[in-house]
Amino acid sequence: MKKVWKIQPTRVLGLMVVCALAHVGHAGAATYSTSSTTILRDNATFVPKGVNCFTVFSPSGAGTKYDNFKNNWKFNTVREYMDMSSVNWSSWDTITNAAINRDMVVIIANFGWGSTNATGWRPASHPNWSQIKSRWAEVANRYKGKTNVWFNVWQYNQDMRELCKVIRDTGANNPIVIDAPYQGGGWTEIMAEGDNIRDGYGSVIFNIHCYGSNWSSYSTNVDRFNQCKADEPFFIEEYCSDDSFAIVDAILDACTYTKVGA
Repeated sequence: MKKVWKIQPTRVLGLMVVCALAHVGHAGAATYSTSSTTILRDNATFVPKGVNCFTVFSPSGAGTKYDNFKNNWKFNTVREYMDMSSVNWSSWDTITNAAINRDMVVIIANFGWGSTNATGWRPASHPNWSQIKSRWAEVANRYKGKTNVWFNVWQYNQDMRELCKVIRDTGANNPIVIDAPYQGGGWTEIMAEGDNIRDGYGSVIFNIHCYGSNWSSYSTNVDRFNQCKADEPFFIEEYCSDDSFAIVDAILDACTYTKVGA
């Protein structure tokens, strides 16, 4: 498989990979959900494989970009960043429709509120917590029923149950994606508290971010990924383009061995 780590000029980059064996896409509107620790597409095991994007800055090019990702890179998923303070719904409709029309998943990711990034904050302590909750209610109302559209709400914390409730209260059954704590690297917390977070809220998926030397050991990565995939539905959402090839290989080779994807 091709390895990509310079898709965007930023550290928030890389292939997204996830547990389980791949299910190749088919025509028609698919339904995405989870069952126990498995992510499903039309009740068959699904592997999101894709890339982080900033298509919101040029939404008119979404179709061309996604055609390239799907046809040349064989990606089935894109993760798009939303500034929750300023949402152009026409742009986001263009982005989500471009993905859905190509039978792809699009993950809308909370990128913070204006100049106040989401990263590093306990959600309920964020100065724009109430506005962000209201925005997620708007997003959920707009895209509910389109389960190709996943909601990447924030980093793991018990506050996430409040955000899950906000989304589910709209009637949306779209998959909710929650980052691990410690800027995405806290994989043990997923196993310790994941069930408590997603209990009663349907399809909730966790992810981890693999940055730096902490992920340089192939054997350690194999052990971590096996533990995670046995406990919760999860995927690797980010790894760092600036890390050495050896670290990137240790992550992706471990994903291949454990069938976490790559």
